[in-house]
Amino acid sequence: MGARLMRHWVQLPLLHPEAIRRRQRIVEYFLQNEDEGDLTSGQLKEIGDLERLLARAIVRKIRPREMRQMAHTLKVISQMKPRLDNCPQSDIAAWSSRLDPAESLSDTLFKSIVPDPPATLQKGDVIQSGIDPELDELRDLIRNSKDILVQVQMEEAQRTGIASLKIGFNNVFGYYLEVTNKYKNQGLIPDSWTRKTNHVHG
Repeated sequence: MGARLMRHWVQLPLLHPEAIRRRQRIVEYFLQNEDEGDLTSGQLKEIGDLERLLARAIVRKIRPREMRQMAHTLKVISQMKPRLDNCPQSDIAAWSSRLDPAESLSDTLFKSIVPDPPATLQKGDVIQSGIDPELDELRDLIRNSKDILVQVQMEEAQRTGIASLKIGFNNVFGYYLEVTNKYKNQGLIPDSWTRKTNHVHG
C-alpha cells in the first residue's frame, strides 16, 4: 500500500509551506513516538491498494480474492481509526476523522465471501453457504446428484409400484424415467408423466 502515492509525492513535491510543515509535524510525531509509529506502520502494510480495488469494483471487474482483500483493508482501517481519532497530534487526528471504514460493507463481504476464494468467479464456490437458499439448493444438487437420483428412483418406484423403474440419461432429454410398455397396459404409469419415446426393446 502507498507505492503509487509515494511516487506521486516524489514526482509532484509539495510547494505550499503550510502543507510541508504539516507533513513534517506528522513525521516528527511518529519519530518521537516509536511504538505508535511501529503500530501504525504495521497496520498500513496490511492495507491493500484500495484505490485500485475500488476502481475495479466500480467497473464490476473485481475478483473474489480482491473482494476479501477489500474487506480486510476496511477492517484494518476500522481498527486504526479510533486510536488515530484520539491522537494528540492534531494533523493526524484531523486526517483520521475523514476516514470511513465502511463497516457495513466490510461485514457483508466477510459474511458473504468464503475465507479462501478462488482466483476467478467462474471457478465457483465464492459465496458462503447460508447466504442464498436457492444457491445452496443448486450446490446440493451438484454435489449430491447421484444420491438424489437414487432417491427419486426409489420414491417413484414405490409410488407407482413399478419395481423395475430406472433413471436414464441422454443428450436430447437429459434425465428421464425408463419403464417398459407392459406397465402402461397395467395402468401403473401416472398421467403426470410425459411420454417422450419408445425404446427398441420397450
